[in-house]
Amino acid sequence: MEEVQLVLKDKDQQLTTLHQQLLELQGVNRLLNQEKFDAQAQVDILFGDKEALEAQLKSLLSNRDTQQTSDKVVISQQPQEDQLASCQAELCQQRALYNQIKILQEQTDRALADAQSQLSAVQSELTTLHARVQELERERSLLEREVTGLKAERNTQRSTLAQVDQERDTLLNL
Repeated sequence: MEEVQLVLKDKDQQLTTLHQQLLELQGVNRLLNQEKFDAQAQVDILFGDKEALEAQLKSLLSNRDTQQTSDKVVISQQPQEDQLASCQAELCQQRALYNQIKILQEQTDRALADAQSQLSAVQSELTTLHARVQELERERSLLEREVTGLKAERNTQRSTLAQVDQERDTLLNL
């Protein structure tokens, strides 16, 4: 009985620990989802900037009619090309960050699924152990009633034996 209670206590502790781990993983999961959302928003902004710069570059290139305008475009084109290259580099960094967050998200999801599976297994085992404890309690109760009945029967037999001894002594003394 004590062994079952110790196992139940241990399983309750494991259940509590798994529940705490589950809550922690869910918190990390929410944080990663937010970071993923933020990274995606930055990627979208950079794509928009890139497209705007490309459109602006095309516009500048198509508008050069004269040599003077052409020279101005060439002169002003360099900073825009630098800005475009910078945006492309930042976009690559954002994509790498997004991929890292995505991988971390997948790992967190797997860890969360594992923790939930362990939690489910522990809860199932705990339910089984509770049922076993109830069964043992019923058995103990039945045995206690049987012992009480046997004690009563023993007392009755002692009383009857005492009466028989008394009657015998009476008959022997006559």
